[in-house]
Amino acid sequence: MSRDCQFADMLNIPLNGRKRDLCNRHEMCYHCGTTIGLGASICDRGFLADSIKECNGNLNCIHLADIFLRLMRVTHNFNTMPNNVCNVACVRDYTYIRFFLPFHSFFLPPLSFFLPLSFPYLSLSPSFLLPLSLSFLLSLPLFLCPSLFHFLFFTHFSPSIFFSFLSTSLSLAFVSTYASSSSSSSSSSSSSSSILTLTFDFILSLSSHLFNFLSHSFSLTPSHSFIPSFLSFLFLSLSILAFLPPLLSLSLFPFFFSFLRSFPSFLSLSLLSLS
Repeated sequence: MSRDCQFADMLNIPLNGRKRDLCNRHEMCYHCGTTIGLGASICDRGFLADSIKECNGNLNCIHLADIFLRLMRVTHNFNTMPNNVCNVACVRDYTYIRFFLPFHSFFLPPLSFFLPLSFPYLSLSPSFLLPLSLSFLLSLPLFLCPSLFHFLFFTHFSPSIFFSFLSTSLSLAFVSTYASSSSSSSSSSSSSSSILTLTFDFILSLSSHLFNFLSHSFSLTPSHSFIPSFLSFLFLSLSILAFLPPLLSLSLFPFFFSFLRSFPSFLSLSLLSLS
């Protein structure tokens, strides 16, 4: 017998002036005990920012993601979510587009492009203060909602988000370590270090956005996640190798070794702040 789902009633989600009827389909609804079916195979390609993926002709991923995000704010526990509603990957991609894509697009590029310009003119001591503060700003959305971090990285692992976080952490650690080592140098070497840090950070940021774009262009199902993961690793490796020739030509071995010593600690502290 068809009736309004208690899950929709609890969150008060209207559809054309009435409650959304999620029950009496073909999948089990955890909240009302009946079955629902939302055409999960339609949403296997993930949510795209410029289109609406219809689920069974009358429900779309945007509204379902809003339902789940409201539930997340109420319970802070993704274990209470139905596992088979619109493939949940739609919700993951929608969450990334709604929250993390604007964060990566509008906050990190100005932070990573303009701060290195002022690094050589600051009297920075070789410490973890700067990378820790940048790591805190980077991990603030995930820190405010630990269940979101658990959902993105463990329940439905996303290689593009992981490699984007890794490249950003690598870039921030590299720039901050380079700034600390170049703050005591001359003005000419300081200007060259600014150019090098900007170049390196630009390559990493560009590769991060590029493989994020490629990841969302592919069909991100668990069976197809190897392609964007491999491309992410490839772009990250090429960006690091592209910076090795100027690094070796300037004979910055002491700086490079100090960076290799500081990066594991920085990354571990970043991951601890996220967990």
